[in-house]
Amino acid sequence: MTVAVKDTNVDDVLDVFSVFLRSQRHLRKHPLLVVGAGVSKGEIPLLADIGSWLARRLRTDDLSPKLGWLVEHSEDLARGRASRRQVAELFTCLQSAEPISSGLSAVWNEFSRALLIDGFEIDGQSFSGISSARARETHRRIASEIRDMRCWTVSLNFDGLIYQALRWPEVSSNFPGLSLHSEVEFEHYFCSRAEQSIPAVFNIRGDVFYATCTQPLCPRAVQPYPIADDSPTRGLDPGTEPELPDSDRLALTFEEKSQDGSNALSCNLCGGGTLSLQFSFPGLRAKEELAFPLLWKLRRFLGPSISAIVVIGLSGMWDRYLLQFLFDLSSERRIPVLDIKPEYPSQNPIETFRAAHFPSIYSRGLGSVQPESTFTFVSTTAEHALPILFSK
Repeated sequence: MTVAVKDTNVDDVLDVFSVFLRSQRHLRKHPLLVVGAGVSKGEIPLLADIGSWLARRLRTDDLSPKLGWLVEHSEDLARGRASRRQVAELFTCLQSAEPISSGLSAVWNEFSRALLIDGFEIDGQSFSGISSARARETHRRIASEIRDMRCWTVSLNFDGLIYQALRWPEVSSNFPGLSLHSEVEFEHYFCSRAEQSIPAVFNIRGDVFYATCTQPLCPRAVQPYPIADDSPTRGLDPGTEPELPDSDRLALTFEEKSQDGSNALSCNLCGGGTLSLQFSFPGLRAKEELAFPLLWKLRRFLGPSISAIVVIGLSGMWDRYLLQFLFDLSSERRIPVLDIKPEYPSQNPIETFRAAHFPSIYSRGLGSVQPESTFTFVSTTAEHALPILFSK
């Protein structure tokens, strides 16, 4: 069983971990932050929110009775009881290049535009489009530690808000950080002969939006490209233009192409096609096959310099490949794992996975933290935990 760390001793546990991290810093070791969608809750819709929107939208379509399972899968996703198979089937069908129903293509295009640009309301809660989302205090705190080179950060999020915070206008540097997405970029970063390191966010294709162009002659019609989370004006006040380099990744171009005047996703390379969104969704085997090499590249370069693994905002329900990697790394390098969630779940998928597959990594009590393979769960918010963990 997980050691139940309640509100009365959360700060004590975090203080002990903070002391351990400071001691390891003298050995040039830093924690590996693994950041999930929970850090953006309320600003960016979670999978349950997406399931609610899809269920409501699909109910309004005159779907064939044979497609009724799409509504059922969406409702299960909204209620938090969908399996990996259900989620994989749902998103595979909706974003298929040759959808089994023309109506499904319209639903997916509407969802893509709403999620990225227009925004939508789900169960009384409004979400702005991702392109206009703003970094919160948690993102800024993580970015501050990245900037000070006091942690390594792996992000599984498609919102890019940590990178937005990393390159915020008040940062004095003209080139405050990098957002890396591929094996080539990871290796180039660590093998560079630069005299001074640049802070970076390492993105894993776990929950990332990619897009292909609908214009057959466009190079981006051949291979999906990641949608930019680093548009220079994203999340800034109108008229604010930080001096930052242009990105070669796909940017969101807003053009009124539909008769109702709604925004369309336009390809910024050929200008003649619209973008078809591709979501690397939970349960997709190809997603895991693409993510694993990135994780192993990080393990190759960072393994000896990691002091602890700190998991923030990750449910653990969908990312078994990631949990396998993290606990394997903990076992190999003899480093503790700290899981931070805002609420104490009745069943913690991360703890369940540890108990089933890595029983030798025991749940740690409330004593001092040592360089050994242990697992600790604390029930608190990232806003509360991070200042204590990274106290001077």
